[in-house]
Amino acid sequence: PLAHPVLVWLGDRSYSLYLWHWPIMMLGFSLGFRDKILPILGMLSLSMLFAIISYRLVELPFWRGRWSHAKSGRVILVGILVMVGVIFSSYYGLKLLPKSNAVIDRINQSRQDIPEIYRLNCDAWYSSALVEPCVFQTTSARKTVVLLGDSIGAQWFSLVPEIYSPLDWRIVVLTKSSCAMVDEDYVYTRIGEIYQVCTDWRNAVLDKLDGLKPEVIIMGSSSAYNFTEDQWVEGTARILDRVSKTAGSVFIVPGTPDLGFDGPGCLTRYVSSDGLINRELCQASGRMELVGMVAMSLDKAASRYSNVNLLNLNDLVCPDDVCGAISKKGVVIFRDSQHLTDSFVRDQTSLVRERLKKYK
Repeated sequence: PLAHPVLVWLGDRSYSLYLWHWPIMMLGFSLGFRDKILPILGMLSLSMLFAIISYRLVELPFWRGRWSHAKSGRVILVGILVMVGVIFSSYYGLKLLPKSNAVIDRINQSRQDIPEIYRLNCDAWYSSALVEPCVFQTTSARKTVVLLGDSIGAQWFSLVPEIYSPLDWRIVVLTKSSCAMVDEDYVYTRIGEIYQVCTDWRNAVLDKLDGLKPEVIIMGSSSAYNFTEDQWVEGTARILDRVSKTAGSVFIVPGTPDLGFDGPGCLTRYVSSDGLINRELCQASGRMELVGMVAMSLDKAASRYSNVNLLNLNDLVCPDDVCGAISKKGVVIFRDSQHLTDSFVRDQTSLVRERLKKYK
């Protein structure tokens, strides 16, 4: 079958297609075309068009065309001259671009607006099942609160020391990116196989919690894992069977919605010359359906235990079921397409504190 003329034709152009599809797809995703089938097909078609052109004008002449017998020294010289020309053109071309302003700088800085636990290397790497908690405490701290989850759960960290004062509380962080707090096996696309390291790490964490016996556990993970409703309910319940017996109170924070496009990238495109941002151009509706269904499953699991409660904060992220890149107060909400900025999380402190009062 690989000798079929169509596949041979595609194979000849496959390297050019490989080079072109990535920048074109990434540009399209940044413009909000991540979940739309027709624009994705259009981007793939555009990638193929560019591949055909570069194959014809660049690859083919050097492969078996008039440049295929050029002396190596001449080819190297031309290559060097082209690279130097590109470097100088880029350098002087950047000078002609509009100068950045304070608003754009602030938006770009939001990409690094992360909780301090990442600077302290608290988040366990995907290849290691070793449990290495980050602990924040003072000598006067007598009670323990644990933050448990993946990167979506970890994004809420800065609320914890604001609500549970380190003067009275020892704060323990146990997080592992892309590791669901659901007792189910699943394939992690980064490694292309069952994420056994996550299972091993999660089991070791549960053993550690038995010894810590915290007063409060705050548990959260992404809603994007490909579990069935039954897996969400029963897999979560198996975790709660352990932690509900270990802790005084357990709060499950459902995963936050995916914005569907790069938040900071969208905002920088719609900053006017006077520094104003058109918020409506960086908003998306229909992003709450998935997280809503997962939240219902988590609530079903939580309802089996008297000391477990669902702490759903998604209405703070997407008021009136509309998700935006920036809040009415001018706080950037997303640092990419799915993770919240630490500034936005901190801005929710008083609201979350009020919600927790009813559980005391």
